[in-house]
Amino acid sequence: MTPPRISVLTPAHNAAGTLAEAIESVLAQAREDWELVIVDDGSTDGTAEVAAGFADARIRLFRQPRQGVSAARNRAFTESRGELLAFLDADDRFAPNKLAVQAATLDRRPEAGSVYCAHRRVDLAGDPWTMAAPPEEVDYRDLLLGFPFNPSAQMIRREWHERSGGFRPGLEIHEDRDYWLRCHEAGCRFVRAPGVLADYRLGPPRRLADPAAKAEQALGVLRRGLDTASGHRMAPADTEKAFCEIYREWAFQSALSGRADQAAVYFEELRRRTQGLTDDPAARDDFLQAVVDLGVRTRGEHEPILRAIFAALPDSLATLRDFEGWAIGCGAVQQGARELLWGRSAPARERFAYAASLGAGLDERTARLLRHQLRQFADAVSEEALDDVLHDLLPELTALASPRAAADFRRSLRPSGATGFARGALARLTGWARRGRP
Repeated sequence: MTPPRISVLTPAHNAAGTLAEAIESVLAQAREDWELVIVDDGSTDGTAEVAAGFADARIRLFRQPRQGVSAARNRAFTESRGELLAFLDADDRFAPNKLAVQAATLDRRPEAGSVYCAHRRVDLAGDPWTMAAPPEEVDYRDLLLGFPFNPSAQMIRREWHERSGGFRPGLEIHEDRDYWLRCHEAGCRFVRAPGVLADYRLGPPRRLADPAAKAEQALGVLRRGLDTASGHRMAPADTEKAFCEIYREWAFQSALSGRADQAAVYFEELRRRTQGLTDDPAARDDFLQAVVDLGVRTRGEHEPILRAIFAALPDSLATLRDFEGWAIGCGAVQQGARELLWGRSAPARERFAYAASLGAGLDERTARLLRHQLRQFADAVSEEALDDVLHDLLPELTALASPRAAADFRRSLRPSGATGFARGALARLTGWARRGRP
């Protein structure tokens, strides 16, 4: 029998509630030359039974004792046969053309070893929330300084996975960043495919029993990456930024896990590494925007998240507590805009009304965050889709601020003289529409 060209690799641990959606998204693919390799990693909730309920010979299920996501992905690779590997986490989904578009991109780009795509971030119910549009190509610096895509957005040639050594066993956090860095160091080139081809499911931040252990793993990934970065363009400021982002992330996560003592340690390290965090407007604004972004990263109540973070600030950062009210109001504005991205007018009006009740407006910090998410949306979908959103958004911004402020904001969204957009509409590329799934 001819082996499938594409192997979809799915690690699954206690994913009975979402695995069926993931499998159905593979069954709906325009290409049919795939296999789906599912590794049940010690589940106790019927995950394996969900997978076994699909009567398709292309779906293969393997079970193992709990070993972690890295070991489960590696096991799936060992059992796979395809020359192209696509990762799909058990709570994520593919767009109908995902495999076809990415395989075609690799066929057109023989110099590329891996391809990624823009993706939608969806809530626990699967409703779209926001858009992530990575750059056209990423280099070592991009991979080290952030997460330009997620595993479910990636496809890689088998040879490059083998050269990288696969996922590092034992890593429970940032295992994807560690993997991408080793792929790049082995010589793999990453390029972007057109379209929004995956859904990445995000729930509210979880309480962790030991956030310090996770933080050490994240720092270990960064340090190993820096050890091999000598041949790449890494300025000292880039290195410092990477460390600051990890300390900030784990200060936030510790605060949300009820570990104020640990949060204070990370906040102090962040303050030590960030010049002017409390008194330099640029440094302060970067921090405040990161706080708001965390609060609205997922769909749901953002206020408790933000209050927990501000409450955990140490005395050395006490002046930042004065911005708690602004952050909550700004978060409500961002949430209202995100509801409008998907045509959900009623919840959008509720969020904007709440923002108005808090005295929120369209100050530069709020406008900057809003511009970023709208540009991500336009870059992934189309300028025409952005115009559709603005038709609904500008009256809300006018009510919050003024007609002039709303008009200035619209002008700031596009460079002077920019017209049209190179990428086709989302529906043509993926079969998805702006306002949800068909």
